[in-house]
Formats: sequence, structure tokens, C-alpha cells
Amino acid sequence: MAAKAVRLLLRPLSAIYKSAVCLRNLSYDKGWFKIHKTKAAVISVGNITSGGTGKTPLVIWLSNRLTQKGLRTAILTRGYKLKKTKLSDEPAILAGSCPEARVIINPDRIAGASEAQKKFGAEVLVMDDGFQHRCLHRDLNIVTIDATEPFGYGRILPSGLLREPISSINRAHAAVITRCDLIDGAKLTQLEEKLKTANPDMVIAHAIHKPICAKSLEHKHIPLEKLKDRKIFAFCGIGNPDAFLSTLAKLGVKPVGSKAFNDHHSYCNECLTDIYEEARYLGLANMATAGAGVLAGLVGPLIDHYEAVTTGLGYQIMLVACLFFFRACFFRWFRRFGFPFPLWLARARRSPRSARRGFCERATGGSRRR
Repeated sequence: MAAKAVRLLLRPLSAIYKSAVCLRNLSYDKGWFKIHKTKAAVISVGNITSGGTGKTPLVIWLSNRLTQKGLRTAILTRGYKLKKTKLSDEPAILAGSCPEARVIINPDRIAGASEAQKKFGAEVLVMDDGFQHRCLHRDLNIVTIDATEPFGYGRILPSGLLREPISSINRAHAAVITRCDLIDGAKLTQLEEKLKTANPDMVIAHAIHKPICAKSLEHKHIPLEKLKDRKIFAFCGIGNPDAFLSTLAKLGVKPVGSKAFNDHHSYCNECLTDIYEEARYLGLANMATAGAGVLAGLVGPLIDHYEAVTTGLGYQIMLVACLFFFRACFFRWFRRFGFPFPLWLARARRSPRSARRGFCERATGGSRRR
């Protein structure tokens, strides 16, 4: 009830956001904004909603298939939540999962494409989360649709989860419905019909996200069947935590407790201590998490969920994203104007608890530098 009330209050902002999105798309459609072409073939994988839809697993699968065919492949990623001192979780997963492909981290997709061709001679560019990055021409435009929440409550940010109107799907050449095993056949058929209504010529494919292994702190593989007999505390920092919990349920695992963080959450000593204390309070010795996090391991088995997705935003963060979108959209029109970063969002970092410091250091692979 409270969530519906908040979405209702945010509708005026959604109307403004939608106007900005439509104006931006119109500018590209009319040729007012330039679309740059490259010599290399470009495959874009993106979505129309914020949150986890399974883009990155699809990028990994595509890149590996291309390199297996002998094509020099580069992955273009913006490096969401990238830190100067180290890779964020998403580029690290891409690099580890696609050893034969080059991973180019650059928010400027045009510059990233140029680097991939000049330095590495890339023949194919796979653009991760590229549906809204229209400044770079793509030869194949793939949109991922999460079957469990396909259209983000049917409303544009921030009152819903849609990045742009559903009609924008007409730009896609293909749609991949992910997590289609988590809904019944009738709902899947209805979803396909709705997609065909938006774009009759679009190819539609189905995908499921299936756990491939469980790992202990020592990186030893544990059969997934053994998780059924253990008390588990589940936590994750991915775009769709409900899907992670649903996957555990399909495995027959019933977590006694769970905790969800924002997408691409960077686990610090303090939050790891909180997780440990909460699990210990529940009398648990085992933990499970999605494999997209930055953790090398935790006490008990870790589920390698093969789930690496982006932009799980709370309503407050959605408002900030809205401001940044407006700035990016109108920058070309009004170069003298810009929205300053809201300083009130800066949170003072609290010093981590001294309790269980040894556990935190083992979980993160060493002490955290200050």
C-alpha cells in the first residue's frame, strides 16, 4: 500500500522524465543527434527497465560464442560503480568469464569502440547495457525482458521501473525473455503476445538462469543437492533479489533469513559484520549469495548464481538518476546549464566495527585500505 502511494506521488516526475526520453529519442530518429558508425559489427544487449533482467549473462554467452567462431570480439561496458583502484564486479565478471574477448571499460561508447578497433583489431563489438546508448550504431539490437517483472509496473521512472516507454521495443531486432521458468505457460504466452504487438517483426527467444555450482570459502565445489539439508542465510547485491530467492526455492533451499543490498553493492567490513551477526543470531553456519558480488567467499557454501545485472534502484536513488538523465539529455541543447550533484546525498562513512574483524578480512581477501 505504501509503495503504491509513493508511486502515485512520483507520477508528475515520471511525466517529466518521459517527455525528456521522448524528446531524446525523437532527436535521434530525426537525425538531430548524430549516430556514429564503426567498421566493426556492433551487437547491443540492453533492456527498457532498471534492475536485473539478465543482460550480462547474455553478453557472456554471446561473446564466448563469437570467439569460438574465431572472431576478434570486444565487450563495451560503462563500468557501473567503477572505482579508480580496482574493477567493479561487472567488468571483473566479464573479463573472467570471457577470457578470449577484450573488455573495454568506458562510459563513452564511441571512444570505447574506437579503442577496441585500434588497439585490438576487434571485428565484433558486444555492447553491454546499450539499448539507450543510441549514439553508437548497432547492427543487431537485442533487448532482455525479465519474465517476472517485464514492464516495471507499467510506468516510467521514478514511479515505475521503465527507462523508456514500452513502444521503444520497436527499435529491437530480437527480445530474450529471461527467467521464463519462473512464470507459468499462460503468462509467458501473454507476454509474447504483448511483445509481438509492440514489434511484430521481432524475434523472441527464451532463457533461464540456472545455478551451475556451489563453492565453499576454500573454493571447493559442493553438490547443489547438499544445500537442501542445510540452514542457509541468503544475501545478494543484484538487480533482482527476488529472482535469486526464487532460484534457491527451486533448488529446494529454504533460507531461514535473507538480506538484499543495492545492485553491484560493494561489501565493506561493516556490512559483512552485520551479515555475520544476523546469521549468527539465527543460529546459522552457512550462507549463500549470488555470484555477481565482489566477494571471494564466505563461511559455508556460496551459490554461483550466474547472475550479473545492473541498476537496482530505490526510489530515492531513482530521483538522482532522473536528474542525471536530464543533464545528459539536455547537455547537447543547453551546454551552459547542468544539474549540480546533490551534496545532501553524500553519506559520512562510519568506521567499521572492531568485532569480527578477522572474519571480514578473510571474506574480502584482506584488510580494507583507508
